[in-house]
Amino acid sequence: MQAMPGMMKNMGGQSGVNKINEHMISTYAGVGSGIMTAAVVLWIRFQLILKNPKKLKEMRLSNTDERNQEIGKKAYRFASTGLIMALYLICLIGGLWYPVLISVVGILMWIFLLTYVISYKVFERKM
Repeated sequence: MQAMPGMMKNMGGQSGVNKINEHMISTYAGVGSGIMTAAVVLWIRFQLILKNPKKLKEMRLSNTDERNQEIGKKAYRFASTGLIMALYLICLIGGLWYPVLISVVGILMWIFLLTYVISYKVFERKM
């Protein structure tokens, strides 16, 4: 462990201590707190639903209703299309001022495309 700070000095001229932006620390704390709060609320909600057979039956019906599933699929398709269009606009317009955006957003679009193609092929074989 003692050799590590010396290695960092030799490699990059840094002392091995990374300073994290205060804004990012607050962002990570907020995201973590939000996820934990949502998990607790959902856990409590599902515990209450499991104790009430009437509510459990209503939830099962709403989750298996074909109309609700179709609405969810259409909403997902619309949101995905909007996201891809927004990414293209960010790439084309934002890339004029920040060229790194072209690379980052391009990678995100390729990840989306590859995920879509692979999942389509997998589901096509299973269905």
